[in-house]
Amino acid sequence: MIADFQKKLSDAQGRSEFIIAIVCDIRGFSHFSTIHESTDLAMFIKRFYKRLLEGYFSSAVFAKPTGDGLFLIFRYEEATLEKVSESVLSMCFKAMEDFPTMFRDDPMINFTTPENLGFGVVRGAVCCLYSGEEILDYSGQLLNLAARLNDLARPKGVVVDGTYLEQIIPKNLKGRFRQQRAYIRSLAEETPREVFCSNEVVLPGYAQSPFTSYKWIIHKKEFSVKELTTISGYYGMPLKKEILARDKTKLAFHYPNPKLDGFEIYREYDTYECYKDAKGQHLRIELDRAKKFLKEEQLPEERTVRFEFQYVPKPKSKKSKAKS
Repeated sequence: MIADFQKKLSDAQGRSEFIIAIVCDIRGFSHFSTIHESTDLAMFIKRFYKRLLEGYFSSAVFAKPTGDGLFLIFRYEEATLEKVSESVLSMCFKAMEDFPTMFRDDPMINFTTPENLGFGVVRGAVCCLYSGEEILDYSGQLLNLAARLNDLARPKGVVVDGTYLEQIIPKNLKGRFRQQRAYIRSLAEETPREVFCSNEVVLPGYAQSPFTSYKWIIHKKEFSVKELTTISGYYGMPLKKEILARDKTKLAFHYPNPKLDGFEIYREYDTYECYKDAKGQHLRIELDRAKKFLKEEQLPEERTVRFEFQYVPKPKSKKSKAKS
């Protein structure tokens, strides 16, 4: 496969195309993946891709998996823009509405599946990399924007870029959108960008204030190697404040470098969960990866290791003062 791709790259060329791009994402997939076997996950993702491509977005000229979703491209010309727009946006809503029961009659899916989808939608000119008749990939800042808009489509729904233009949204769907302004990571961090959000979307807190105003909090927890390796499953850590959003959190695992005395090894750590209950905000760290690191390094039991968790706290709501 790699050799074939390399051969195609040697003859590849680029061209500009007008496209509508969507990034579709399964909401709640991270938690879903922690409670099901990998074979079930693979089967579910396979059936999900097939359903979307065969039943909803069969007119796509290019599709690429994103792990727990799909990146899709639809070409348009001046004469076909409105028709393509109507088809793409209509199918986004249909897929979102059908998703909770999409696999109910599928004999291979005998377990509970996630129920929500999010879509980020953009249109404009991008670069198409092709070899002969085969499309190898698409690139351009517009595609990065589609991924960022998809991140805003929570807990589910469709978010369309403001430059898509309201008149290109089909008349029968305009009532399902409201125009809003959102701060977008790496693209609109200090000045908000116009977006159209479907009525199901509740913009995350981090999209409602400039990114430069964020203040991070750090929580640290130290263990001896012996103590950490004897903890079963996970470690729960209470947090002082409620986090703003999952993507405004970072977790790292630090431990002594066994070859360089006085130096540490830093490992980014992604197997953790943030949740809130009646007792407040909590961090739950799965410990299997940390134990694997320590086993590989063969650190003495008395050595000290630590987790460092950084997050942006949710700002306090400002209560309006009653007028006398």
